[in-house]
Amino acid sequence: MIYKDNDYTHHMAHLTSSMCKKQLGNNKPLFFVGETIISGFVVPDDDPKLVADKDSDNSNPLFDIAAASINIRTKDAKEELSVEEIFTIEPTYLYLEDVTIKSLASGNKTSLAAFALRISSIDGLSAGSLD
Repeated sequence: MIYKDNDYTHHMAHLTSSMCKKQLGNNKPLFFVGETIISGFVVPDDDPKLVADKDSDNSNPLFDIAAASINIRTKDAKEELSVEEIFTIEPTYLYLEDVTIKSLASGNKTSLAAFALRISSIDGLSAGSLD
């Protein structure tokens, strides 16, 4: 591919989430993954939840794990890569909060406080409500 798929999808997801938060109503980003729809707000990369430090006390362990992982990856990248190469690293996961997962096959819904969505598994992206 000529463009970076993960980077583009990551960017689109963040924009969609920002737009949904600005609007009134219950719209959220919708991610189509196989036969499921995942609805949830994207946690921005610079959100304190995703910054690992000794004082971090997230309400969800997923964010602590994500922050530690991002911290390690960033540290390793800074030690081994040039500044230009660091910017070529594509994001792998979107971290979502206030998540609902709906099966298109069964119609069942599951609610989660937090979810790590592998960007490469996303088939489509929209905004709306699962209600």
